[in-house]
Amino acid sequence: MFRRKQLALNADMAVVKSRKATRMARKRLETAGSLLKSGNQTGFYDETGKALWGYLSDKLKLPVSALTKESVVAALTNASVTQKTTNRLVETIDYCEFARFARMEGGKNPDQVYQDTVNLITQLEDEIKN
Repeated sequence: MFRRKQLALNADMAVVKSRKATRMARKRLETAGSLLKSGNQTGFYDETGKALWGYLSDKLKLPVSALTKESVVAALTNASVTQKTTNRLVETIDYCEFARFARMEGGKNPDQVYQDTVNLITQLEDEIKN
């Protein structure tokens, strides 16, 4: 009986990805942290952005081709995520994209961006009820 239940749970790939979304995001953030320690800030921001986008794609069951800020905001609103958390997410994604493509003087500390991203994923995990 247990085996049949496990097979049924693992049959739907969207559900499996949703369950493993946090684990995959944390793995990507570990990679981002190692890039930061090695001094590769462009790689750090790239990997941090990928961790956020991948988490959102898996958790919200959105295909990567349909991922836009607008679609993510709409999906988070449907999932009863607070506006404050949604705004923090959009700001973090915008900052990572900007920092990746433009050199910034006096911007946020990358360590703070890393910690904010970890906290944001934890907050989203608590607020998204799937």
